[in-house]
Amino acid sequence: MKIKLLAVAVAGILLSGCNDDNGQPTGLSVQAFDPAVRGMTASVICDDGTSEGGIITGQDGNAKFFELTTLVSPETCAFTFFGIAGAIDVTNSKSMVGVTYTIPKGMVEAGKPVTASPLTTLIAKELKATGNPYSKEGARLVLVSLGLGSLIDNGVDVSKLLSNTDAVLKELSTTNSTDASLLAATTAVLSDVLANADENNSSTSVADLAKSTSALADSVIDSSPNYPTGASGGVVTITVSDADIEKVVDAVEKDQPIPDLPQVPTVGEEAKPIDKPTPTPPTGGGDGTGGTGGGGNGKVPS
Repeated sequence: MKIKLLAVAVAGILLSGCNDDNGQPTGLSVQAFDPAVRGMTASVICDDGTSEGGIITGQDGNAKFFELTTLVSPETCAFTFFGIAGAIDVTNSKSMVGVTYTIPKGMVEAGKPVTASPLTTLIAKELKATGNPYSKEGARLVLVSLGLGSLIDNGVDVSKLLSNTDAVLKELSTTNSTDASLLAATTAVLSDVLANADENNSSTSVADLAKSTSALADSVIDSSPNYPTGASGGVVTITVSDADIEKVVDAVEKDQPIPDLPQVPTVGEEAKPIDKPTPTPPTGGGDGTGGTGGGGNGKVPS
């Protein structure tokens, strides 16, 4: 009886401490980030069997989970985000249809921000391949393999980078623009590389995916040194073709020199952010974050 009462008390404390201004519980917010992605469907499953699904990310990229386990013991939970029709990066208008982001069990810490991103997805792939539990050191090694070691050497905390990528990117944009561009380009390219691998049911190792991503991100930086800001100060949308991805991955897998690539073309200079949809009368579904989006093969222009 005491255990049951304690559980009820903990639930009450957590929910009362996580209310919005209208007194409604806000739950655990998890942001889909590349940057913020609207219109992904999110789900979670925890060790105790707790699960939630069908949650659609809003304008800020957040999905909110309300089950007690996700609030009390989020480290026992794994999260998945999938880009359904209409999923879109609200910063630069790129389609995110068919993209999958995951957060492995063990990564999320109670009371701290949570982000699902290409970075967390690659780490999840590494854990699945090796059978190892999540560790900060293991995550660091994956980030270094992506070419992000300079960020860590310059003082960026691994846990914060993974749990609140948006905040780290904003901080770097004012303190170290070179690292900010590297992080933005690497994240965007990795999203494309992972989508391409999923589309082709690729068995490419995490190490080779990371090395390929790093090479392609360098190409992006060569094309747009201040990515994601263009020469005229607007947001640049960059597309990495399937052909270039596959060419680089093939060379990496065969341990051959990275082929020379044409500068990645910039598309949508001065691309405008996507405005929040105009609210419509409630019909019993969603929060207005959907859209008409197209189909596609899962490839994501970045």
